Amino acid sequence: DTSGWYVYNGTSTAHSFSIKFPTNWQAKTFGNVRQGFATSSNAEETLFTIQEFEGKSFSQAINSYLSESTAYVRERDLILTSDGEDLIAKEVIFQDLIEKKEYALTFIKRGSLIVALTTPNIDQVENFPTPDQHQDVISTMLSTFKFTDNWHLYIDFEEKYSFTFPSNFKINNLDDGVEIYDSSQVGDKFFKIQKFPSVSIDNVAENYASSNIIFENKKDIFFHGIEPAITATYFNKEDDKKFSIIFVQNGNTSYALTNVNIEPNYPHLNFYEDYLVEILESFEFFEVKGEYHGYKNFIDVRTNHPNANSIDNLTSGGVINGYPDGTFKPDGEINRAELTKMIIETVADPTLAMYSECFPDVTNQWFAPHICYAAEKGWVEGYEDGTFKPENNVNRAEAMKIVLEVLFSKEITTSEKLKNMTTKDVDLNDWYAKYFIFADNRKLLDKQHILKEGGLYYYFPSENMTRKEVAELIYRSMAISKIL
Repeated sequence: DTSGWYVYNGTSTAHSFSIKFPTNWQAKTFGNVRQGFATSSNAEETLFTIQEFEGKSFSQAINSYLSESTAYVRERDLILTSDGEDLIAKEVIFQDLIEKKEYALTFIKRGSLIVALTTPNIDQVENFPTPDQHQDVISTMLSTFKFTDNWHLYIDFEEKYSFTFPSNFKINNLDDGVEIYDSSQVGDKFFKIQKFPSVSIDNVAENYASSNIIFENKKDIFFHGIEPAITATYFNKEDDKKFSIIFVQNGNTSYALTNVNIEPNYPHLNFYEDYLVEILESFEFFEVKGEYHGYKNFIDVRTNHPNANSIDNLTSGGVINGYPDGTFKPDGEINRAELTKMIIETVADPTLAMYSECFPDVTNQWFAPHICYAAEKGWVEGYEDGTFKPENNVNRAEAMKIVLEVLFSKEITTSEKLKNMTTKDVDLNDWYAKYFIFADNRKLLDKQHILKEGGLYYYFPSENMTRKEVAELIYRSMAISKIL
């Protein structure tokens, strides 16, 4: 739990980042590009270090650690799950030639900035380079690292390249690549990556030309360590202007990248030039081995999450949303106000002016129109004291009632019988029985997270429902009610 930890904020010319460290540790600064963290009891011994490199390639940053006493061993690309986005990183193994032991550093690139971070000790290497007693803290610190700038990392796992772009701009995925546009400026497109399968870099510049785009010349360039790379110049006959394209190759595919302008404001406005330089500096190929599970909307709901389909579809439909930190918190509990708002948004969009002040504790709050709308329809009720208690968490029985009343109020009866006795703890004589029977007969209930025993299960109707279960119930109910 890092909720009480201190936050260290770092900045470079174009980007900023943060990392958390324990309150019983101290932060130390060594010049403008190196920060260290040590325990208060031994402030001289830095246990975690951040080293910044601006305008350097990965190779140059890695080579800066090599000396007569330090040798390069190997490296691998990996996914570093950060708060708000996933990052492509390089884990580099070095050997201390004096100690004859190996250790690792993690390198992360953000445009023209590379950050090197202390990494937990390598397996089988005891107490080197940091004491084993601090490994859990070091591992947690590494996991809290994140960039705090207004940029985002685009990762193409199929083509195996990544780049950063300003988060206020938009991405448009194309059949042959991807482009970035500024939606605030009537869709100005200022950067594009176009792929040329089975075309080598020796021929791609000529292949890029067309009847209107005349190829003029090309030359080899140093493209922050990516090889091979060339730049080619073209003349657009229709616009009577020149422009430049950068070409790189990875495997059997070549890629064309928008370059900076040769002529003023062509082919894009000069306003975007600084952004474009950072995007080009950030472009990297990678090779991540092993299974990776990405996410569509929330960093804690990845593609392998059992409720990912329901949560992502409801999010795309505007029915549910997450938290400002980019999470959905699927295991978190949900209260009566949140659930009512969520389910009402599947069928209506009441305005505050029309629906408010329906309970003593539901007046003009953010949830008032949804609760008051549902109360008018008879879908929700208050307690005996006349209150609604919007802050109270919802248990499974209550959640079933609210969701099913909204979507199936005319279809639920007390005469329907349970088709298969599948539960051991549901009282078929209790008030919620008709809702349970209706839901269980139609497979609306999420049974992925409950206790199973001897072919039956415990549904625990009085226990609070989680956000993931609510999403599953709503999604399945919407599907059979033909709302989806």
